[in-house]
Amino acid sequence: MVNVFYINANALWYNKDPGISNGEPAGTYPPYENGNSYDVWIKKPDGTPVQGKVWPVDPVQYPDFSKDSTGTWWKELFVEFKKLIDFDGIWIVR
Repeated sequence: MVNVFYINANALWYNKDPGISNGEPAGTYPPYENGNSYDVWIKKPDGTPVQGKVWPVDPVQYPDFSKDSTGTWWKELFVEFKKLIDFDGIWIVR
């Protein structure tokens, strides 16, 4: 399907919501686990991550893009994603 877009000279863009699900079984969702390793989450005054709801059933945590570690983590996510699916751009939904 992706190749059909390119054959017809179209550009492929993905919408990405930065909320990352925290309800996946341990060891199965690298975006969340690596986010923990990089300590990327927006935190409450007590140090626990802020949680919210977007499209997944489970709660999500939000990256704190003011941290340098978040930029590193976010870039790694998209480098890996680009290896799976070629795309021209990302629209980050807020």
